[in-house]
Amino acid sequence: MSDPKVLKNHTYAVEYLLSGTADKSTGFSRHTETGAHNDPLASSAQLGLAFPASASASTEEIDEDNLRNYPAALSELNTLPFQLAAETWVTQKALSVSPKTTKFLNDNLRMLGRHFEGKKLAQISISEIEKYQQKRLKECENLDGLGIVSINHECGVLRQLLKRADVKRWENVIGPHYHELIKPRHLNVQVGQAMTPAMEKTLLEVFAQHIDRPFYTVAICASILSWRTTAGPGELKSLKLEDIDLNGQPRPTFTIPRRGAKRWTRERTLVLVGEDFGGALWAMRTLVDRARAFGCLRPEHYLIPFQIDRAHYDPTQPCTTWRRALDQMLNLADFPHKSRQMPNVASWRAYDFRHHAVTKLLENPRISLTTAIHLAGWISPGMIKKYSHARLEAMEEGALVLAGESGDSSKRQPETPVDKPVQPVKKCAARPVQAVKKIKPAHTPRPQHNRNHWLFATR
Repeated sequence: MSDPKVLKNHTYAVEYLLSGTADKSTGFSRHTETGAHNDPLASSAQLGLAFPASASASTEEIDEDNLRNYPAALSELNTLPFQLAAETWVTQKALSVSPKTTKFLNDNLRMLGRHFEGKKLAQISISEIEKYQQKRLKECENLDGLGIVSINHECGVLRQLLKRADVKRWENVIGPHYHELIKPRHLNVQVGQAMTPAMEKTLLEVFAQHIDRPFYTVAICASILSWRTTAGPGELKSLKLEDIDLNGQPRPTFTIPRRGAKRWTRERTLVLVGEDFGGALWAMRTLVDRARAFGCLRPEHYLIPFQIDRAHYDPTQPCTTWRRALDQMLNLADFPHKSRQMPNVASWRAYDFRHHAVTKLLENPRISLTTAIHLAGWISPGMIKKYSHARLEAMEEGALVLAGESGDSSKRQPETPVDKPVQPVKKCAARPVQAVKKIKPAHTPRPQHNRNHWLFATR
């Protein structure tokens, strides 16, 4: 049997589907937190999708003719049933996305498979999508509008699958008539917030009061690291001791690995500054000392290990959350939180410390946009617009600049002293421009060459 990679009209995804070297785990992704690989064929039962019996056989049982006629090629997605097309597409996507994204695709395709089971992608029209939206709305009518968000996520995954199968059909036939469901007004809250200087001071005081209690250590140090380095909570959970260099020159650093980065652009090295309380270097050293005290001694052990019970930790598994400890300190600091009295106010999240750090970078005129992008790990300018939440102080300065340009400069400080008025600049008299005479070059006659000169030279 020849190598499946070189077979015509098949991609690497098909070779990955039929290879016998894939390990078994949850989802389709090749990489997990423990470094194991996954088998997409083994996960078809979890996804709730039917897969042909020939695909579940080993590589030795499949001859070359069956492999050439195997329908699960990416170029043939539009002619495949939904179950098989979803399996093939997710397997191909798992090669380039994180395990979290793969799980998101699996969860949404499981719900879509219940409705579109047995249908080919070419048979899915805009009317079928609208029927699915109405059916799911009836199932989620008791979720206070939260079901609409889930339905939009499911239809968004379906849109990606249909575009991958036939982009022209989506853009010309389905796409112009497709519309997402409108979320209720109480769900339209701003995601991502930034702290004011008063909020920063109050929160640091609360942190200083609770730093001696072990229950709050992880929440305090992780929040300070996100605040000072733009590292998100998911990136901090994935850190291992081998990713941290406290003796680095000229500065201590730590590296965000691929297993914790949302995309490959988020893989970056960040500098640790500040040895006193509230600094990033202080917070990292505190977490390293805590990890060593709980048995994290090898380089492959996690910085924030998983807590089994009150006195036992698993260094080979990462921590899941520190939300409860953070919420208690945020309540003491009077941070905003969503309630029935204030339904449009978003609660402060652990990820908002990253939003706050990026906001401070973008508001500082001394920090270039390129430096902010490298620190935060961005590429798209749209992400910059999403994260830069201008505070009232910065907006007020911009309003004062606009007021000064329009003539209302009552609130602006004069740029020059009042007793020394600016003297007008004297204009110099213009010098007359002299006409330049064009001088024709002297005519040089062309030299007359003897046509037979070369004959005499050769004799």
